Amino acid sequence: MPHCLTCGAMVDEFDSAYYPRNMLCIPCWTRKSSEVHMVGCSRCGTRLRAEEAKHKAGRLLCNYCFTELERIERLPICPLCKKPLQPYEKQIRLSSGLLAHSACALSKKGEAKVFCSSCGQETEHFRIFGGFPLCAKCERQQKPATQGSLLASLLDRVGAMLG
Repeated sequence: MPHCLTCGAMVDEFDSAYYPRNMLCIPCWTRKSSEVHMVGCSRCGTRLRAEEAKHKAGRLLCNYCFTELERIERLPICPLCKKPLQPYEKQIRLSSGLLAHSACALSKKGEAKVFCSSCGQETEHFRIFGGFPLCAKCERQQKPATQGSLLASLLDRVGAMLG
């Protein structure tokens, strides 16, 4: 005859639910199932046992939501819309070197947006100083410092031809 693993009581041989109950008798199984504390995932609401829940930033999460949040945290962020860049979305590299959504980076005219490397503002009229785009306001601030350099004046002329 089989025995209960918790209390050691003999279980009748005709009890067909002995093995599905993890080899426990009916009173021990009832007591164990009533002692289990269930909680809900704070992201999707799935009910799970409290000892199986994972903690992240003060929230209880199921295994799926925990791994999904970990995956999302590792994704780069679009500097224009501040949303994660999913691998399946079309991406474009901005003049600053950062990746962005191609939909965010393209303006209504179909031209790429340019952001000033000094102040970060979007600009239509820019000059390239030292390999970086500068808006007109930041260009005026940079001019006195680089006015005497021959290389700076050459770069300024090339930037004026391009922009």
